[in-house]
Amino acid sequence: MSYDIGQIGILVVIFTLILACGNGGVSDDDYTDLYSVHMDAKHADYVTEYLENVGFEFQHKVADYYIFKDVESQSSTSIAVIRSKIKMKIRSMKRVRKQYLSYEPDAGNSEKTRSSKILHMKKGGAAPGRKIIMCAPYYDALQGIDEAWKLGYTGKGVVVAVTDTGFTVDHPELSPNINLELSKNFVQNDTSDLSPGDNREYMLSHVNHGNDCASVIAGVHNNNLCGTGVAHNATLAVLKIGRLIEVRNKYIFDTDETKYGEGLIHKCSEIDIYSNSWGASVGPLGSCSFIKEILNMGTQQGRGSKGSIYVFPSGRVGDCLTSSIYTITVGGLNYDRSLPGNSVQSSATLASAFSGQNSSFSDKKMVTAFLRHDKPCTNSFGGTSAATAVVAGITALVLQANSNLTWRDVQHVLVQSALNCCLENFRLNAAGHYFHDTLGFGIVNATKAVLLAAEWNAISQQVNVNVKFTRKNANLSANVTCADGCVEHVEHVKVTFRIATQQQVRLTLRSPAGTDSILANVVKILVENNFQEVETLSVNFWDESSYGIWTMIIETCENGSLVSCAESRDVVTDIKLVIYGTGTKGNDTEDNAATTDSGADDFSPVNDHPQSNSWSVIVVLVLSVVFVFAGIVM
Repeated sequence: MSYDIGQIGILVVIFTLILACGNGGVSDDDYTDLYSVHMDAKHADYVTEYLENVGFEFQHKVADYYIFKDVESQSSTSIAVIRSKIKMKIRSMKRVRKQYLSYEPDAGNSEKTRSSKILHMKKGGAAPGRKIIMCAPYYDALQGIDEAWKLGYTGKGVVVAVTDTGFTVDHPELSPNINLELSKNFVQNDTSDLSPGDNREYMLSHVNHGNDCASVIAGVHNNNLCGTGVAHNATLAVLKIGRLIEVRNKYIFDTDETKYGEGLIHKCSEIDIYSNSWGASVGPLGSCSFIKEILNMGTQQGRGSKGSIYVFPSGRVGDCLTSSIYTITVGGLNYDRSLPGNSVQSSATLASAFSGQNSSFSDKKMVTAFLRHDKPCTNSFGGTSAATAVVAGITALVLQANSNLTWRDVQHVLVQSALNCCLENFRLNAAGHYFHDTLGFGIVNATKAVLLAAEWNAISQQVNVNVKFTRKNANLSANVTCADGCVEHVEHVKVTFRIATQQQVRLTLRSPAGTDSILANVVKILVENNFQEVETLSVNFWDESSYGIWTMIIETCENGSLVSCAESRDVVTDIKLVIYGTGTKGNDTEDNAATTDSGADDFSPVNDHPQSNSWSVIVVLVLSVVFVFAGIVM
């Protein structure tokens, strides 16, 4: 079979388009001029001296990652040479991606609506005709927060850090509870400016997000101002990890993984809880190795080796933060018992909270500190950002009740104190726990949680097994035999895979006991490169046994419709299952091996200079046009 020169040109065009799509739409603009070098401390002096001699400047160290700045904007070829010179001394050298984080400050309210709800105060009291000071009961009775206070649990002695764009440290609703010595501005790498920054009128409601979160967690009680924090006697730390910028009439939380990564382990021996009411932005999923290392370090070393507590809102499929066994992932529920506009269906969601104040109030939004002193309060905060802050506050009450709880103990307490209320479609797993695809195990009841915590006996050591899926009788299955140890009571189930489609997919994992967990529900999963693994997490099998056959059901869907989904096993490959929990630990084997959720480096090919790939595409396109034209002329 022979081809003329025009046909060859067309084939080259097709190849070029494939090449162009290979990096998932990532461009050079998506990267900073920083590089993270993962290496052992014993090689740090040698590598640092070498890099400084070839145009890099050392910036700072985060865990075992050394951050360098490329001051000469070197080409991909030069970087490749540099990597090759030190490859025996390092584990990896990767260019740091920018991160555009997202949150929904007003849970779907318009800017106009938000501005209209800024509450003006007159000297000595409230604005005329408007009651702005929240009164008891402050929170819905189902959450048991006011009742927990009556038992003496107010967060005293617990430190909660809020990672955000900063907040107003001299605001009377917040300042008495702020510890400036534990606070830091990671944007400027100092403590000189912890404020939210931009005070332009039309950006105020977005910039106020840090104040909103801090108020819900530890706003001062009985000060005749605004509301009251869930843990109003807890200590707050301000961790400013980014800044708010405006891009095409949208507000974006601008940071990078070194800034928020460093924030998540800042003063981890003194900070107990890290509350993070934001999520990863849209776009291709990046490598998780750096952030996994950070979270692993925090849970191993934080709180005197009992483990730092990380609280995040539910995120998209494959998100590095919410697909981690080390994080508490939170869903939210409005006070009319509807889901917030920014809620996410996620099998990783552990528990939920209401995203407003007491349902007896007409606004049903959180009353929080506002950054302008002439307008000190606002009542427009809601969504999963607010729910995340509530759960962080409840967790502070739990740690006051029992400071010896480990990070895993805390997760167990939240699971057992959650109420399966308010929405239909809760399902029962084989261990007797009700769970919901969006709310996790339900609304956390603070009173139940502190009473459980006060009498809690530490759970046994974590064990895990690792199995691969194989195709048998047209089914994708993984058999946990327990021949070499077994997870008798499951906590987390992690599924990793590679995906070879940009179609919408629905992924369902079925346990040996017949419980179905929806890992992805009619969504697109985009990755940076085809070598990259995607990680998903499910807590839906909590306390079930791992023994038996696990089944993976893979479907592709069209137009966002469930009825259009059809089984399509080949679009997802290299599927692995890691099951964590308590049980018996055995010897590692190839098919049933113990693993850890550590930040092991991804040694797949790295393309952190997408502009070089773009030039390759341009060159090939030019050549293909020449071929096509030559074919037409001939």
